[in-house]
Amino acid sequence: MHWLSKVPKEIVDSKSPAWNKESIQCLGLVKEVAEAYSSQFKKDMESFLNARAQELVPGGLMVIVISVRLNEVPMVETTEGKVYNVLGSCLTEMAKMGLISGEKVDSFNLPLYYPTSKELQAIIEGNGYFTIERMDILTDIPAKTRQKFSAQSPTSQIRSGFEGVIKQHFGSDS
Repeated sequence: MHWLSKVPKEIVDSKSPAWNKESIQCLGLVKEVAEAYSSQFKKDMESFLNARAQELVPGGLMVIVISVRLNEVPMVETTEGKVYNVLGSCLTEMAKMGLISGEKVDSFNLPLYYPTSKELQAIIEGNGYFTIERMDILTDIPAKTRQKFSAQSPTSQIRSGFEGVIKQHFGSDS
C-alpha cells in the first residue's frame, strides 16, 4: 500500500519547488516534496478505499496492513529511509563513475510513500465509507524471531523490490 501509482510530477520538474534532485525518495525534509508525495498517496488511497467500498458487503470488515511512520518522524530517520539513501548514494556514485547519467539519477524517485498513522487515519475517516474499529501499530520484532544482520538480506530485498523500477528508468544495460 506504500507504493504509489506514479511519482508526483512536481518531484521530477527541475523548475518546481518540489524538485527532488538530491534524493530518490521522500525524506520528509523539504516541505514541498513531502506535500507532493502525501497528496499522491492520498489520491491513491482514496481510489483504493472507494474500490473496496464497492466490494464489501454492508457491515463487512476490512483489515489493512501497511507500513507507517511514527507521527512526526521524518522518513530519513526510519530504517527504510536509511536503506533507500544507500541505494541513492550508490546511484550517485555510479553517475560520478560515468556508468549512468547524472541527469537520470536526478530524475529518479522511488514511487513510495510511508504515511504517518495520523495521515492514514484522516484519509480513512475522511473517505466516508469506513470507520476504524481498531488501529494497532506494531513497533518491534520479538527478539526470538530477529535474524542476525547480513548485507545480503537487505540487498536481496532491494533488488527484488526495485530491480524493475530501476531498469525501466535507467535501462537494462545499467
